[in-house]
Amino acid sequence: MSSITEKPKPLNAFEYYIVCWLAKSAAVTGFQPYLYLKNSKQALATENAVKPIKIQWSKLYHGVGPNYLNAFLFAGMGAINGGVKNWMSGGDHSKLTQMQMLGISIGASAIGCIPWCGLDLAILQTQLRNKEAPKKISPLQICREMYRERGWKFLFRGLIPTFGREMPFGVSLLYCGPALDSYINTKLQDKVENEYVRKMISKIGSSTGVGFAMAGGTQWVDVIKTTVQKDWNAKKYAGSIDAINAIHAKGGLGAFFTGLSHRLKIVVIANLVINVTTEVLTKAIQKHKA
Repeated sequence: MSSITEKPKPLNAFEYYIVCWLAKSAAVTGFQPYLYLKNSKQALATENAVKPIKIQWSKLYHGVGPNYLNAFLFAGMGAINGGVKNWMSGGDHSKLTQMQMLGISIGASAIGCIPWCGLDLAILQTQLRNKEAPKKISPLQICREMYRERGWKFLFRGLIPTFGREMPFGVSLLYCGPALDSYINTKLQDKVENEYVRKMISKIGSSTGVGFAMAGGTQWVDVIKTTVQKDWNAKKYAGSIDAINAIHAKGGLGAFFTGLSHRLKIVVIANLVINVTTEVLTKAIQKHKA
């Protein structure tokens, strides 16, 4: 009888890593086309914010290689988040206070921002350069060119707006999403008897709600980041302030929301796929360990 009521054991750091890697890889496969469309549109923010873009269907998955590599980094963030929680709580996360949970999610998100900056730059440049190139240019070729001209500094181009965009995403995924998920699940206990159905409803609701809020709130930072990283060799903009002035001068405040519809799809798909996949894989591992 005790085995029925016993709480499932939390995953260890390695298990967290595998689950997060598989979940993010699945999400990348789903949102990559929208990332291409978003970046293509935002790259025009300082040229013509309302200019329509021509969709090149054969190139929607350009830059997906660095994005899959990004999944490994995301998995590391998830492993740090889960591992620290296990260490601080002795394996029972319910012992942690809300402030501790928030602090751990902020720390894990901050660690992930630094390598994400360089990978996002590689993705953006791969997508933009291959739009008109007669022959496909690989991300590795592009990174070599950027390294020859700027050294390792190119990896940190756009780091400040990367923090401004990725920190809220990490916190929303690791802290806000689970908190809202728990709230919705509690509210549905008397209305939905099937536990699995209730959990899926709460996962979908929390992923969508948090995704829309995070994407809308940080959209302007994403446009700044794209503008700075488009000019990777700093020939037009010294940094974020120059990019902000250029975006506003060309399109006003509306230019800071260029590509919003595509980014909403990216974030909602990412949150939904990651949360649902993580839930399914976690339950499978816990059942296997029981």
